[in-house]
Amino acid sequence: MKTPDYDKAVRISEHVYWVGTYDPRDKFQCNSYLILIHGKGIIIDPGSVLYFENFIGKVSELVDLKDITHIIVQHQDPDVAGNISMLMDTMRSRGNETCEIITHKRTSALIRHYGEKLTFEYPDELPGETLVLGDGSALKFIHTPYLHAPGAIATYFNKDKMLFSGDIFGGMVDNWDLYAGENYFEEITSFHKEYMPAKELLLYAMTKFERYDIETIAPQHGSVLNKEQAKAIIEHFRDFECGLYVDQSFRDELSAARKQIEEQNRIMNDELSLAGHFQQTLLPDKNITESDKRIDIAFLFKPCSQVSGDFLIIDKIDDQHLGIMVTDVVGHGVMPGLATIQVKTLFDEHKKASLSPAAILRIMNERSFSVSEHDIFLTALYAIYDFERSTFTIASAGGVPPIYYDAKKGEGKLISLTGIPLGMSEDGECQISETSVAFGKDDFLIIQTDGLIECFNDRNEPFERLKNQKKFMDQIKRQRSSQQVLDAVMEKVQRHKGKDKEFEDDVTIVVVKNRE
Repeated sequence: MKTPDYDKAVRISEHVYWVGTYDPRDKFQCNSYLILIHGKGIIIDPGSVLYFENFIGKVSELVDLKDITHIIVQHQDPDVAGNISMLMDTMRSRGNETCEIITHKRTSALIRHYGEKLTFEYPDELPGETLVLGDGSALKFIHTPYLHAPGAIATYFNKDKMLFSGDIFGGMVDNWDLYAGENYFEEITSFHKEYMPAKELLLYAMTKFERYDIETIAPQHGSVLNKEQAKAIIEHFRDFECGLYVDQSFRDELSAARKQIEEQNRIMNDELSLAGHFQQTLLPDKNITESDKRIDIAFLFKPCSQVSGDFLIIDKIDDQHLGIMVTDVVGHGVMPGLATIQVKTLFDEHKKASLSPAAILRIMNERSFSVSEHDIFLTALYAIYDFERSTFTIASAGGVPPIYYDAKKGEGKLISLTGIPLGMSEDGECQISETSVAFGKDDFLIIQTDGLIECFNDRNEPFERLKNQKKFMDQIKRQRSSQQVLDAVMEKVQRHKGKDKEFEDDVTIVVVKNRE
């Protein structure tokens, strides 16, 4: 290929010209580019103050300065944008008051120090981070963070399938030519090792570049690459060790530390999974819920993580009494999970101590974790069913009010009780209220934690109990069994939050029906 005349602008594609400066004294050649389309001009990286006269002369030969619509500044270094203030002043003197500077916000914070009267447009404020030029032509801005500046961008010009890559694919070369030779990759490796901070960042940029149909790469330093060279060099840099000033021993230490952290995370996840499985084994046995045909019980226990802060107990106290308790420990993870195991242990130890639910909760408060010692507390609702009298006695320690449906009257209500969460007060100060309700034929009782009622939809509206109590009632009137009511309620909750969206909190709900 014939060597171009570098004293003139060099056309490198149908609409793009190289308007940089060749300085044989400098191994670090700086490339500026001009896009000419629809009679208008767009400058890519205007360059250094050292070469301003040469640059502005080449641009002026191609387009009237009044017709420059945009200046794209891909990062802030003086060799890239040092002349920006001079350029804007020159264009204003020629009657151009509308030219816009497009750059990243992080870059603009530094560019403004090159001169006064500089205002900026930002790629992320453009629809699709794209500057539409008309007739199907556009510039797509691609953020390439820390290569080698936090606000670095590259620019893809779809009309000519050209990528203006900034410092990426640039380099310091002894015998510079505008067009890359066969050994170009070897010539620029040292530059990338020294200037690019990490291979992961290069891989991130290469992954972005691969999405585009690239015929030409025009870097800010170094040489222009053709289609075959572009494809090969992107593949090279997908797995390129860089960051020369982070020495190898330190890189090895980082790698070893990362592997150790990954192994510790694996062990922790395995242990959490095992703890979650153990917690599941402590849940009510189906045999207990089906052992007495006088009542029909259905329940759902759904943790939002491996170990739940919710817990559910359904257990016979004696032949005539059944206890149902739901608890919700504040938080998720190991400590709340351990607290639920403590709740189960305390219940098993003291369930026969009294047929008063409030009394049992006070005993548990006395022996449970305290918020002052462990920053842990839990809400609880405990209901004891008396088969002989067909009554529920219910006590609450800050739990969600249960819903009671009276089949004879065909209406439901919330059973509101006062109570302080367990672990928040001393024994004598533990105020827990208690009440009893008759539980006749086809009556329902719904006990739950706050996982359902605080489930939010896309409009940030909760599925809260007061607003949706009527929905519970409607389902109870229509369905025959506790499981059917539970399934119908969960379907409504799923529709409310969106079926593809996971619950953000643990969910526990128990539905009880009197069959007699």
